[in-house]
Amino acid sequence: MVASVAVAAVGVALLILHSGGGGSRTSTATPPPAKRIFGPLHTDGQRLVGSNGTVRLLGLDEPGLVSGSGNNKLTNPDSCGDGYLPVPDTEFDDFRRLGFNSVRLGVSWANMEPDPPTAGRPAWNRRYLTAVDDAVRGFTSQGIAVVLDMHANNLSPAFKDPKPGRCEGSGLPVWLFPQPEATTPTSAECTFLKGGSWPGGPSDPQAGYAAAWSMLARRYASNELVVAADIFNEPSTAGCRDLDMLPFYRRVGMAIRAADRNLVLIYQDNAAHHGGYLLTSPLEMPNVVYSFHLYPHDWADGEPLLAAHLEHVSGWSQPVWIGEFGVFREKGRGQEPDPHWLPDLAAMMRYCRERGVGWAFHQYAGGRGSLVDADTRRLRVDWLRGLQGGF
Repeated sequence: MVASVAVAAVGVALLILHSGGGGSRTSTATPPPAKRIFGPLHTDGQRLVGSNGTVRLLGLDEPGLVSGSGNNKLTNPDSCGDGYLPVPDTEFDDFRRLGFNSVRLGVSWANMEPDPPTAGRPAWNRRYLTAVDDAVRGFTSQGIAVVLDMHANNLSPAFKDPKPGRCEGSGLPVWLFPQPEATTPTSAECTFLKGGSWPGGPSDPQAGYAAAWSMLARRYASNELVVAADIFNEPSTAGCRDLDMLPFYRRVGMAIRAADRNLVLIYQDNAAHHGGYLLTSPLEMPNVVYSFHLYPHDWADGEPLLAAHLEHVSGWSQPVWIGEFGVFREKGRGQEPDPHWLPDLAAMMRYCRERGVGWAFHQYAGGRGSLVDADTRRLRVDWLRGLQGGF
């Protein structure tokens, strides 16, 4: 889904014990936290295992570092008023106190390498990587496991106005697309995932993506709470009917493993809105997790979608992780949550808990459907209690 702007500069005061909607008093009783994760992790059939036994990744998305082309939104916004946002220091302790055991930390190649290589040498963006370092250090210092998510939406900031209400894409560097008007985000994504190139672009953009992942994995190889690599966000099925994702996942996965042999590899199927699968066979590598994103209108739609995905991979002997799910509501920006959102959330949390499925809620703060209300900046305590019911 679209990465929304994270709350920046001013932390959210989570000592406020009011629900985001009506301001009514809420019980201060805190449910037990999710089981803590001690890395490195490995898979054992459909289980994810740490040094303290079977665990599930139960957390929130943090996409603030995704947008932009190497520019900090606070100090140097681009023509769309966009850019990356360093994660506020207050957020690290918030995750711990709210009981989550992990964060899906979005980063982007466009921010990591906003300028093309010189003489074949990558020009890494040190300021941006320092912001990523700070986020990784902050979360792991609080015992929060980090899933690194190399994120993309509409593929690249090179593509302007890719959809209504979105000024530009995010993900791959602008310099890869010297003629963005000669293609579309969807067509270019298909080409990229198949290992091809586009007009005026480099001959092997996948090689650059694998190199970016390799650098990132090596950077945190000594931190055992950096536990997993989410290889590519929401691969597209639109116009890619003959796309085989496994060679791409295998190639990038091998680059990641060469840099950090302990990272669990997470590979995504298409996002589950109406059913259907991009992957028809598993990624045959050790310690991999099958993932998809779940965005139904309500649990009546969501339960059969989730059940179908679990059945689809039941013979693959791999753990399942819902890398994103959000508020149940009709599709479209600004739509209000379904009236049955909270009981539906409770049902979904129970379903996942009983079947050993992990998840990350999209997202912590900044978006219209965030755990922290975008307007009031108050914690939605009723939503939090619903998520905590899934621990």
